[in-house]
Amino acid sequence: FPVTIGLAESIADIFAKYEILGRAFGKETQATQAGDELRKKFEKFKANVQSYRIAFLYLRGTNAIYLLGGKGSGADSLIEALGSVDVGAENSSQPFSPLSAEVMRAINPDVLLLMKGGLESVGGIKGLASLPGLANTIAVKRKQVIVIDDQELLDFGPRTLDVLAQMKKQLGSFHAA
Repeated sequence: FPVTIGLAESIADIFAKYEILGRAFGKETQATQAGDELRKKFEKFKANVQSYRIAFLYLRGTNAIYLLGGKGSGADSLIEALGSVDVGAENSSQPFSPLSAEVMRAINPDVLLLMKGGLESVGGIKGLASLPGLANTIAVKRKQVIVIDDQELLDFGPRTLDVLAQMKKQLGSFHAA
């Protein structure tokens, strides 16, 4: 019998896969236990981490694509898992919206979350300052930028715990506003 498992676009979707597979193979109890063990691992990331106001930016400077991640971007679940606030998700119910100077001034994030290729495409940290409204943000002034490999950041699955560990480590070197 065919079983369809959708693409995981958030941390919650990882647990949904456990449930689908558990039902499909008559192993609901084992799937629930495995999901509970995994949840405990995710919960550990909230411990001993200072809360930050983080904005996820999807950047592709070579194509003039500059987007602010909002609710449902996927990054929102990672930021929440660290016990921080996704200021883009607070500002927009859409997964992505165009980056604007007005919005960036209003949300003024402590930290930016970027994909490595995106940061490189705008010329690194220095290039961020030339994007709409970013020069005066706390994040750019303090150079508080989390950079994660493009292939890992929004690939929810086995590597998600590693991504959170990388994010937590980078956050550990910053200072909240």
